[in-house]
Amino acid sequence: MRQLCAERIEPHVAGWFERGRIDDVRGLAKELGALGVLGMHLEGYGCAGMSATEYGLACLELEAADSGIRCLVSVQGSLAMFTLWRWGSAEQKAGWLPRLDGVRLPADGVLPGVTGLKGPLSCLNEARYGITWGAIGAARSALAAALSHAGDRVQFGRPIAGFQLTQQTLHLGRREDAGELRPEQVSLGKLNNAREVLEICRAARTILGANGISLEYPVIRHANNLEPVLPHEGTVEMHTLVVGQAMSGQAAFR
Repeated sequence: MRQLCAERIEPHVAGWFERGRIDDVRGLAKELGALGVLGMHLEGYGCAGMSATEYGLACLELEAADSGIRCLVSVQGSLAMFTLWRWGSAEQKAGWLPRLDGVRLPADGVLPGVTGLKGPLSCLNEARYGITWGAIGAARSALAAALSHAGDRVQFGRPIAGFQLTQQTLHLGRREDAGELRPEQVSLGKLNNAREVLEICRAARTILGANGISLEYPVIRHANNLEPVLPHEGTVEMHTLVVGQAMSGQAAFR
């Protein structure tokens, strides 16, 4: 995953970001599919059947390259493919999961296994899990850029790395693999990581000085990408209510 990002994404992503367009996005999606990344945490039907931890690590590496690419993978795998895998009929799974290119939904495409909000909300839980991991990838990338710059830039006779440093980490994958990861734990992970990675990007931007807003470094790109990540898949307020209910047993939103 890291090799694909280094060869296929990182050399081009600053230009994609500046132009607001990914060159040959369909071709990139096919490459990711050929690598087995799309729906990689699902079993059967041509999916890779990897663990939740391995899926999380893939999200981390993808977001370290670019949030938009991680979104492409996690939305496809968690919102589209997981929905079909979890709630679809055997015929729907066999017909649609192995082939996702050029899909047009027919009238008989309604999923028989779920009705109401349970379907989409269960899929959002999967997507939030990817964000929890992906945010750490963006934090790693921003920190690496800041540390490299801090080691090279000399002020007052020594590298500025002698004055500042920051770090962050989290792990939820084993609970997901064991089937023990609860929605409120995902909410806490998403709330914490999406919020804290913005602070890490801001700190990295400060270390870089004026270079912090240049696309020569990935920091400002990560910061811009992560601003919408903070509210989407659930706002700070929504996840705070979910965590508060889990802690107190009282639903403040009812």
